[in-house]
Amino acid sequence: MDPALETGKTQVVKVKKKTGTAGWSAIFATWTAVAGAGWGGVQWLAKYDEEIKRSEDSHVVQTFALYDSFNRDDMLRIRERMFNLPVSAFEVRPEATLTSEPGAETDGASAAEPAPAAEPEAEQFSSADLFVYVDFFDAVQVCVERALCNADLVDRLLKPYAEYDLLKERINVVREGEKDNNRRHEFGEGIEWIATVDLQACATARETEPEAACVASPAAPPAPTP
Repeated sequence: MDPALETGKTQVVKVKKKTGTAGWSAIFATWTAVAGAGWGGVQWLAKYDEEIKRSEDSHVVQTFALYDSFNRDDMLRIRERMFNLPVSAFEVRPEATLTSEPGAETDGASAAEPAPAAEPEAEQFSSADLFVYVDFFDAVQVCVERALCNADLVDRLLKPYAEYDLLKERINVVREGEKDNNRRHEFGEGIEWIATVDLQACATARETEPEAACVASPAAPPAPTP
């Protein structure tokens, strides 16, 4: 009789099983899944980086689209009227540099020559011009605020033309006429915002936070009265 049966003790027998085909298949499948997940993560990171670059490119493209619009013929004529600079102001006239010697006498033919035609009066900057010019910078403000445009390029290409101080009196006249219309945005808000916001600080902030807000510089305190 078995001694284990005589003493009433249970005999435990440990059996070490060999890893079979099914076991190795399970292990291989596990590591394949891990490797696949890792490779998928690498691909996702590469795709994310590509999307970021494409997004940056779209910001540049959108900014240059606005810049092209700002340089169309109709807008150039408005800008010309705004600064009251006729085209002839940029022309060099050689005859203007010729002066007669002091005391020189003019002959009859010269005296009979008609006087040169007067410079045509420059076109005036109209109310329609004001609305077109101001509305353009409303579009620029929206593009920058919503991070659709490149703030650095807007600062370099468009901000120098945001002549809010030059147009302030005309803008205030329109605002006064619209004060009872309950407009969500004041007339000229965009051009005033572009003129005062620190776009370089905004561009720097968006290098780490793509949708960082662009904040207008605080207004200077009024000068003390004597």
